[in-house]
Amino acid sequence: MNFRKLNTATILATIILCLFGLPNVAISETSPIQQMSIITAHINHFPTDSDKETLKMIGSNMTGDAENKALAKALINMKHSITATDKTALEMLLTDDSVSAAAKSLANILLGINHKPSAEDLEILGKLM
Repeated sequence: MNFRKLNTATILATIILCLFGLPNVAISETSPIQQMSIITAHINHFPTDSDKETLKMIGSNMTGDAENKALAKALINMKHSITATDKTALEMLLTDDSVSAAAKSLANILLGINHKPSAEDLEILGKLM
């Protein structure tokens, strides 16, 4: 009888860990650039509502980099292409020496995107993911 309780408890603990523990680990190991690269790779005219929620979280992160916030904002506002205001912000990222190469690559892709990423863009995004 004790053996049966142990098995049930072990199985229950494993299920709880899988349901609640593992997704948090996966999310915490994905950088904002990786998340935005995934969203950009699957974008078709504009981000989905779910994508916008993820982007809002990236953009509102108080400890996040300004580059991530600018990229997230540009993606949230995207409708077929980047807005003029966001285009200016992304162009500034490209000239800033303190901005990471990955952020510059993503900014460059967003500046050229029209409805969806090109095959060349998808190749670069694959490396950023």
